[in-house]
Amino acid sequence: MTGAGDMQLDNVLGDNTPCVPAPDENPDCKTVHPIGKYVYSKVSDPETGFTVVPGDVITYTVTVTQDGPGEVPGARLVDDMADVLDDASYNGDVEASVGEATVDGDTLSWTGDLEVGAVETITYSVTVTDTGDDDVTNAVTSDDPRGSCDEAVGCEEQHLKGRFLYSKTSDPASGSTVEVGEVVEYTITVTHQGQAEVVGASLVDDLSDVVDDARYNGDAAASDGEVSVSGDSLDWSGDLEIGEVVTITYSVTVTDSGDDRLANVVTSEDPRGACDEAVGCQTEHPKEDGGVGGGGLVPGGNGGQLPSTGAPDVLAPLVGGLLLVLTGAAVVLRRRRLLAHRIGG
Repeated sequence: MTGAGDMQLDNVLGDNTPCVPAPDENPDCKTVHPIGKYVYSKVSDPETGFTVVPGDVITYTVTVTQDGPGEVPGARLVDDMADVLDDASYNGDVEASVGEATVDGDTLSWTGDLEVGAVETITYSVTVTDTGDDDVTNAVTSDDPRGSCDEAVGCEEQHLKGRFLYSKTSDPASGSTVEVGEVVEYTITVTHQGQAEVVGASLVDDLSDVVDDARYNGDAAASDGEVSVSGDSLDWSGDLEIGEVVTITYSVTVTDSGDDRLANVVTSEDPRGACDEAVGCQTEHPKEDGGVGGGGLVPGGNGGQLPSTGAPDVLAPLVGGLLLVLTGAAVVLRRRRLLAHRIGG
């Protein structure tokens, strides 16, 4: 039996053979067997071809449509989810309008009986994660000869993911000590990852712990997208083509104000973005001690007294001896004056 023809098997005795029907059987000695088959298809929301991001939910619907004059007992389908579950998590919500659908590991299986004219559906969903190969693809198939894909609709769905890594470096390198008047140059690098473009990527660089110790030089620039500095925040946004690398640069000049520490970190609230930990996203520069901006007196000083000049410690006793000599001389002089006064009187 094939799926071709008028979907009906007719069998009748030859013309030269007399028909002797059994009681309650076809008086024409003819048997008729209607044949049933089915087609299946698959769609998704969002539609196939759409770019997805971590957190998105993809809902799949498999449709099974009976065809032909006969019922189809034990129809069956398999949906291979292996290339989905490396990039998404199954939400445990498979449902079938008829028959039984189960998910075991990375395979969804369905079996059911189809009445003449039946149109049945199987639905399930997954939530996109930030893992995998950024290609969310699966197809529904059947090894049942009565079933075939409805090519007008299709049986495979594909969704691609795009993402990006970002990092930050500086010149002089993070950890270097800087001094008043020195220029620190920062470079932020944004690198596209994945299988799809990234539309509307965004970053924020918090400058609050930099501009208390330095002056922004008004020179922020980006190789693509838009960058701006407002107050103590640098913001960048842009679209990333597949394989694109974008750089954002700016600089500050160290001043004599602040807490003597220039520190900042670049971050993103975009779920498609992540820090490139191999490079890092934070820089820090301690400021050289001794600047006026440290808050008054030199750290570790003597509370406002004159600093030591390095003179020998014998000065104190010398000064004391000199004071004793002067005191003695004054006493002698006074006695002489009193004696002269008595003689003259």
